[in-house]
Amino acid sequence: MIKLIGVSKKFKMGENEVIVLDKMDIHIKQNEFAAIVGPSGSGKSTLMNIIGCLDTPDEGDYFFQGKNISKASDNHLADIRNNKIGFIFQNFNLLPKLNALENVEVPLQYRGLKEQECRKKAINYLAKVGLTGREDHKPNQLSGGQQQRVAIARALVGEPELLLADEPTGALDSITGQEIMELLKGLHSQGHSVLLITHDQKVAEQAERVLQIQDGRICHRNETLSVGV
Repeated sequence: MIKLIGVSKKFKMGENEVIVLDKMDIHIKQNEFAAIVGPSGSGKSTLMNIIGCLDTPDEGDYFFQGKNISKASDNHLADIRNNKIGFIFQNFNLLPKLNALENVEVPLQYRGLKEQECRKKAINYLAKVGLTGREDHKPNQLSGGQQQRVAIARALVGEPELLLADEPTGALDSITGQEIMELLKGLHSQGHSVLLITHDQKVAEQAERVLQIQDGRICHRNETLSVGV
């Protein structure tokens, strides 16, 4: 599903040039649950932005579902983001003035679906993440774990090929964080491809496979972890 070959990314900081990703090679299979783990400043966020088509590499090639999108147009990248990838963020990124149901409907509205179809799908996916009865609650009326469940429902409602989870437990206590991990593992067992970005080794080790990133390079690969289902 995802293949990065020799991917590099550099940023200018004043007069200095900082190499954030250094000839990165990664291969993520269809229906895999993989984790990329590393400390702050290791290049995780930049890597996530490239995989999520929010940024493009300076060098190297990025293949998504067999197609090289390293030099894709902005419109093509936007199409992949909107239709192929579901994003789950550390801080949920819910719209505070909308209730749970309306937050989940947003990506469907961007696609131009009719109101009735948006509502039906949103209700269904809120039920999948255990939030039946919370449809009318706004984010400030929900716990952190419930907000993350809304965010997961929003990521799923467009039926993406890949769930890209950036520190999905980072803003949660350990018990609630584990509940979210169990939810992600359950989604993987149902056939979803999941790529988890985290600084937490214990969280990463619940994936099928862990890639350790340090100073912009993959420095360790673990192929023998439990499948987490």
